[in-house]
Amino acid sequence: MEHKNVKEEGEIIVEEESPVVRKNIVLSDPNPHIRDVLIRGRGEVREIKPPVSASLGAMRPLVAKLNMLLLRDGPQECFSERVKDRMCLLKHDIEKISSYLDDLSEVEDPPETANCWMNEARDMSYDMEDYMDSLIFMRLNPSLVANNIKSTRWFWKLFGHAKTPKTLVNIEATLSEFRMHVQEVIARHQRYDLHSCSTLRRRFTPLGPKLLPTSYEETADIVIDGRMNDFINSLANDGDQELKVLSVLGSACLGKTTLARILYNIFGKRCHCRAFIRLSKKPDMKRTFCDMLSQLQQQNLPQDCEEIDLIDNIKKYLQNRRYLIILDDVWATSVWDVISHAFPNGSHGSRIITTTQIEDVALTCCCYQAAHVFEMKPLDDDHSRKLFFNRLSGSESYCPEQFKEVSNEIVEMCGGLPLATISIASLIASQPVISTDLLTYIHHSLSCLSANSTSERTRQVLNVSFSYLPHYLKTCLLYLSMYQKGYKFCNDDLVKQWMAEGFIDTTGGQDIKKVAESYLDQLIDRRFIQPIHINYNNEVLSYAVHDTVHDLIAHKSEQENFIVTIDYNRKNLSLSYKVRRLSLLFGNGYTKTPADNRNSQVRSLRYFGSFECLPCITDFKLLRVLNLELSGHCGDDDPVDLTGISELFQLRYLKIASHVCIKLPYHGLQLLETLDIMDARVASVPWDIHLPHLLHLSLPVEGNLLDWSVSKGSLGNLNYLQNLNLSNLSTPSYVVERSMEALGSLIGGHGSLKTIQVVAHGSLVKNDVVPSKVTISWGCMAPPPLLQRFECSLHSCIVFYWIPKWVTEHGNLRILKISVRELMMSCVDILRGLPALTTLSLYVQRAPIKRIIFHKAGFSALKFFKLRFTSGIAWLAFEADSMPNLWKLKLVFNAIPQMDQHLLYYWNQGTFKRHQRGTAVISIEHMPGLKEISVEFGGAAANVEYALRTFVSNHRSNPNINMQPVTYNNYGNESTEQKKQPSNEILEEEPDEYDKALDRTADKRSRESSSCLHVFTLNELVSATSNFSKANFIHGNRDFTCLGVYKGSFDGNFRPGLGPQEVVIIRYPNQSDKNDCRCLSELEYLGTVCHPHLVKLAGFCIEGNCMMLVYEYTTSISLNKFLIDYIPSLPLLLRLEIAVGAAKGLAFLHEADKPLVHGYFGASCVLIYPNYSAKLLGFRMVKESRRRKAIMKDVYNFGVVLLALLAGRPSIDTRYLSRKRYLVKWSRPYLRREDDKMYRIMDPGLKGQYSVRAACGAATVAHRCLNRVPKERPCMRDVVDALEPLLALKDDDCCAPTTLASGSGIEEQSKTTKLSHVLVKRAKAVSTIACLR
Repeated sequence: MEHKNVKEEGEIIVEEESPVVRKNIVLSDPNPHIRDVLIRGRGEVREIKPPVSASLGAMRPLVAKLNMLLLRDGPQECFSERVKDRMCLLKHDIEKISSYLDDLSEVEDPPETANCWMNEARDMSYDMEDYMDSLIFMRLNPSLVANNIKSTRWFWKLFGHAKTPKTLVNIEATLSEFRMHVQEVIARHQRYDLHSCSTLRRRFTPLGPKLLPTSYEETADIVIDGRMNDFINSLANDGDQELKVLSVLGSACLGKTTLARILYNIFGKRCHCRAFIRLSKKPDMKRTFCDMLSQLQQQNLPQDCEEIDLIDNIKKYLQNRRYLIILDDVWATSVWDVISHAFPNGSHGSRIITTTQIEDVALTCCCYQAAHVFEMKPLDDDHSRKLFFNRLSGSESYCPEQFKEVSNEIVEMCGGLPLATISIASLIASQPVISTDLLTYIHHSLSCLSANSTSERTRQVLNVSFSYLPHYLKTCLLYLSMYQKGYKFCNDDLVKQWMAEGFIDTTGGQDIKKVAESYLDQLIDRRFIQPIHINYNNEVLSYAVHDTVHDLIAHKSEQENFIVTIDYNRKNLSLSYKVRRLSLLFGNGYTKTPADNRNSQVRSLRYFGSFECLPCITDFKLLRVLNLELSGHCGDDDPVDLTGISELFQLRYLKIASHVCIKLPYHGLQLLETLDIMDARVASVPWDIHLPHLLHLSLPVEGNLLDWSVSKGSLGNLNYLQNLNLSNLSTPSYVVERSMEALGSLIGGHGSLKTIQVVAHGSLVKNDVVPSKVTISWGCMAPPPLLQRFECSLHSCIVFYWIPKWVTEHGNLRILKISVRELMMSCVDILRGLPALTTLSLYVQRAPIKRIIFHKAGFSALKFFKLRFTSGIAWLAFEADSMPNLWKLKLVFNAIPQMDQHLLYYWNQGTFKRHQRGTAVISIEHMPGLKEISVEFGGAAANVEYALRTFVSNHRSNPNINMQPVTYNNYGNESTEQKKQPSNEILEEEPDEYDKALDRTADKRSRESSSCLHVFTLNELVSATSNFSKANFIHGNRDFTCLGVYKGSFDGNFRPGLGPQEVVIIRYPNQSDKNDCRCLSELEYLGTVCHPHLVKLAGFCIEGNCMMLVYEYTTSISLNKFLIDYIPSLPLLLRLEIAVGAAKGLAFLHEADKPLVHGYFGASCVLIYPNYSAKLLGFRMVKESRRRKAIMKDVYNFGVVLLALLAGRPSIDTRYLSRKRYLVKWSRPYLRREDDKMYRIMDPGLKGQYSVRAACGAATVAHRCLNRVPKERPCMRDVVDALEPLLALKDDDCCAPTTLASGSGIEEQSKTTKLSHVLVKRAKAVSTIACLR
């Protein structure tokens, strides 16, 4: 079969606007890095060639490359005519072999001689393709292969950069040698009489166009019979609160895992945490516990923990929690004995469900309580037919009568095995046309089934289904045997590897990624791949391979020498001479690669094990795919050297997950398409590496690693980059902020970028490390024109001030997941204008007090909308038909208001509107496309129903609201939410375990949940203060234009939920400039602030231009009054104790994560309680830009208060003099002098009975706080640290001269004499000072 049309096999596309064009080959720059045959679209570089396949090897792409080399104007124009003649003859013979392979691959059961011949032909095609690659790469860019071409049999003949007679002779000789081998293979085909195989039974060829795969539905893979239904109901209605272990027992392939998955999704919603653990016959217990703990905590964990520590952490975490654990496929009682140590007994209704094939294991897990064991059995005929026809046509009634008889016989042959039945049904359903011939053919294929065991019968049925797969699907499916059983694939990771290996058929010019994704969809549709996480739209987010399917494809791969797998159980495996794809699954054991392996011809390498057993990377010269998962112990000072990767000049896919430190190369990797080091610890940052063809980049935002990608504008040089994934680890906030701002400037306007994701990933739990939170704007960023997906959610700890305006310019944006500080109507207007937006997930840090209305206009394509507020209840309105195509609406409020709390919302200019009981805060009008509404409130379950009745109004035509409380765990410092429905996550969103972190620490959350600010009216406060009478006036000014403090009281009948109590009311001056949305948000936060030295805010009143804050009040007296009436009799150390309490209150405010200050600090704002503890009355928030100035003002005012405590007088004294005396002005000269003058400022009422050392220390602190230069004043934390040690000094320290200084006897005597003079002088001055007072 000749291929005369070049376009069919290898298409050459010329880009008009390319900077450099060499003949018909498009180059990216004057120093080209060329692939086999290139096509360049906007933002991508792709190969146009037939695919490599497991059955045909590299025959078809080999023909395409020979066509390329023979082009008259191609890059090999310097070849001599003799070389071209050899290529033409070789191409003709290869096409003949390719046609033979095509014919034999269609035979259903070829003889052994045919299989041997096909293996030989495939091996030869790989060798020849490797050589043709060397010709292409060396001629176009010799630097790519100059150091590597001598590694294989023929590459050394090609070494040289110029057209020399010797080089041409070597090429001609090599081509002649190839042709000789090809002719020998053709001769053996004739000698073995393989032409006669065409008379054997051939595979059925479907007619008609290929059908698109249908969306996956988990419930379609199982039929719940009566026994299963009773088992599920017994679990649902089981009120026993004690820990209970149940076991699902049955042979292989009866649907135990599917049933367990359904139970996991149903009952997991009722638990605080859950985990689904898949085990193997010989599980790695350490990895098992690590996986369990990471699922429970919803965070990735370090792998360097000891097994006993993991067990202890799991047990502590599960204590006092309701949990659900699924242990799938337990093979030994010893495994259960070890795992069971991690589960604490409790009375919270926790459940553990195991699946096993061994009866003794099931009984052991259930403590030999047979009632807790559910035995799976094959389906009966009725349920088997129901499962079959539901998958085939939706119902048996829809099946044509002429098909029913043979269909029923096919169902009977499947023996009631769910996987076998659903596999055959999926095979038939995937055909373009269902005919009697097709069903008869399948019936004949199944008629030879003879296995008695359920697993073997299922395997034979799967083999029949496998034989009907097209070549490209067989190849992609066999590639999954590179991974161990139970491996979970996430998103499109497997798709990228298929593309790098060249398995995707792009001869039609389609988008290669879309074609690859369609392959994955077809394999899921055929049920060879099982989904694990599915979103609300039945789209698969992660998937795995059933153990029986894995056994089948592993056997097929070994037969065809497609993949060789070596694990710790096959240490002495004898390898074939040539291995093309190698999987080394060593685990934690110490195992070496077999010595007889020829690594130089391996195209894909996956390594899973200790770095000490890793083979030499430089031996794998022809790698296209490299996937490393390294474990072990290695210090950062001695990283694992992986710089040899730079010599892999054909590498397209590189993924490294490593818990040991690694060192990456500084050069090479010119053809790399995918780089994923998100889970790696990189020691040496490769600053100068250049990756011109990179499409997918995954990096951690840690240290300077992101600097590598953005240094010298290198991200801007990644012209074809489409996907950028960043993970936020335990990185300081300033590093994250700097990296994100730099990233924003570099990705702006990127011409190819389609996806930007920032996720929380990595070891967030080790050492209780919480990811740093930063707020960014990216306001000036130029929008990437092709951006389709942007995710920067709350769990990533990257928060935007608001929705950036550049979002409006993204007409292609389909998925937006973003966390913002505030949500305003302007943000809604921006989002409304996105025509392609189908998925929107908004995380808002504080609920707005202005009404947010979703009007009818806009949101025409939106299908999923999630809106979450970390504080407060928002005033929301969804108008009728506002989102016409919305399928799911999810509203989450982390904090639920108390039943007696009055909510206040901004109404119009200068006024607020209080929420009236019986009226809804959240109104949802009729939305015809809605399938599900979910509303979640944080707080006790009893309050959730109250909140739903009180705050939410739902149109009767909408679906009923799915109401559930938001629950939390408290591990470390970060609070994480346990999601209820992992399969209902956001469209194309990461699995739910990545979306858990809340933007609040545990102590803050507890304060928020207990916060209950009362909203008072002006009339209520007038009544409480007797019209702000003089008798209730405390200090300030009674003029309403000035600050005033009053005492008030409420009786028990004042308001429901507000008992009889006294309060302190601070009336602030004209606040007209503060009546905005920010004002109420600040008050809401102030209500959550709690500290032993701060008076608790109880409520507020905002009417017109008047704002009053109401604080709790108990028996106390202001320091201002205390200085006049009580201070003379108070010892110095008690005065210092009051000062320390006030200092601690100020320090707490100044160190808060939000800009808190006091602002009006003075003696009148310090309340003294009977035990002489001090509390500050009144505090507020300021703008971040004014925070430093306000803090320094507080420090100065504290110095005044401290000086007043030492002197025993008010800061402004008018009691005995006709004129005012200012304490600071009077005392400042004495503060600047030596200790012998310090006594002048001390209170005469102390009569010298105080610690001179304590007095001097306190005076020194006051002097520093009163510094006229604000930046030279100390912070309040330093003030606390300086004053607290003074409390340990006794008042009789004044009698010990050594307390002032230490030194020789003469110096001590001098000090004693000096101290005596000080006391004498002080005594003489008492009368004078007393007169002044």
